[in-house]
Amino acid sequence: MSSSKEERISLIHSDDSVSYGYDQSDAKVKSRNRTLCRCVTVLVFIAIALTVALVAVLLVTLKPWVQPEKRSPSTLPQSITTQQIMDHLQALQKLSGSNGSRSVATGYNESAEYVYQTLVETGGFNVTRQYFNVLIFEDLIPGQSVLNATFGDTGYAVNFLQDVEFSVMGYSGSGAVTGNLSFPEGDGCSSGNYDKVNKTIALIDYYSGNCSFADKAYHAKDAGALAVILMRDEEHAALSPSRSRVRKNDKEIEIPVLGATYALGQELIGASNLTDNLVINIVTKTKTSTYTTYNVLAYSLTGNTSAIIVMGSHLDSVPAGPGINDNGSGSSVNLQLAILLAELIKNGDIKVKNQVLFAFWGAEEIGLLGSDYFVSELVKDNMTSNYAVNLNYDMVASPNFIRGIYNGSGAGSKIRTQCETITKLYEDYFEENAWSYELEEFTGRSDYGPFIASGVNIPAGGLFTGAEGLKSEEERKKIWWLC
Repeated sequence: MSSSKEERISLIHSDDSVSYGYDQSDAKVKSRNRTLCRCVTVLVFIAIALTVALVAVLLVTLKPWVQPEKRSPSTLPQSITTQQIMDHLQALQKLSGSNGSRSVATGYNESAEYVYQTLVETGGFNVTRQYFNVLIFEDLIPGQSVLNATFGDTGYAVNFLQDVEFSVMGYSGSGAVTGNLSFPEGDGCSSGNYDKVNKTIALIDYYSGNCSFADKAYHAKDAGALAVILMRDEEHAALSPSRSRVRKNDKEIEIPVLGATYALGQELIGASNLTDNLVINIVTKTKTSTYTTYNVLAYSLTGNTSAIIVMGSHLDSVPAGPGINDNGSGSSVNLQLAILLAELIKNGDIKVKNQVLFAFWGAEEIGLLGSDYFVSELVKDNMTSNYAVNLNYDMVASPNFIRGIYNGSGAGSKIRTQCETITKLYEDYFEENAWSYELEEFTGRSDYGPFIASGVNIPAGGLFTGAEGLKSEEERKKIWWLC
């Protein structure tokens, strides 16, 4: 999940307490047997829901029932097994290799080839690789970047801790800079707010106004700031410093940009009120490289090509882990659904009315780049009207999970009714099976985002089982067997 998906955190259940931390299925693979069992249980639930949803959304037409062994919509959920999903998850785990990752710069290509070859072998799809270029950011001195403050009149200095009090934000530039602290006027969303930041270190509220933090950083850079510090606000005081991507027009920003906790921001503000000569020193060393990567696209060989159904899941992971939950889980379910659909069509069990695209997106973790590229190509070729709906599956096996359904009422007015219809499809299925569920914000933070964007307006929906955030006691009670 992305678009300012900053820290890849999943819900963790430990005995009778509720806490959160980094996804254990990504970080500690050897000790995750219990977690995987829970993940697989979730996957079984989700696979059932997905299969039935697929049948309904595709508006399939079943052939006349002749032989009892043929499958009907009521028996389709049993066609996906836990072991099938586990086989794909274990394959993705092995493909993370010595790097322990399936990110664009490490093991993604191996994962993509596994999916590509598996889809080709079904014989039921036109399978292609859609290539595109991405920028990969690296912090060349992780844990060794510098942020300190010195009271110029006394020489008293304070050194701050990287990854605790501050972080180097994605696509930050390199530099060793020293300057006084400055503060933009207003909400920081207008270039006119930065008249006093030239040759200073600009401290900016990450959340203020109706613009992005990247807009603020670029306003400061264009006004001559030596570096930028983007601080959390009081509402987000418990969060770690942001590592979000500061990038526009596919380029890195050319000055250091740091994220800071609310506490650090307040400390700097307080210090600046005590002296007119507070000196800030920042050192970063970063690198940005261009990589070629690709989406795997599998179109069914039959069905109406003017109302295509997109079943999407991102296949890449973050550099820190193999991404077995995020998003090996969604991709494994999506892949097994594709295998099932090809088999159903081949055996004559089912006939699809609308063409189906199973899409496995690359580079989601660095800004939804694969799905964004796909949609941009549709726009360029005037093909958006040929796509009826996008169903997105990003993290469907989170430890200490919820059963989340994207809330279509959060979509733009032009497609809100259609998105609400998709939400209702999932709600009905969950209610028919007496499963509790949560409606999740339709924020655009995963690969459905480019589809529902203004000017594109392809309806979307999907399922989600948790990322960063605490499960409430009420949510825990709804899944009774965790207690």
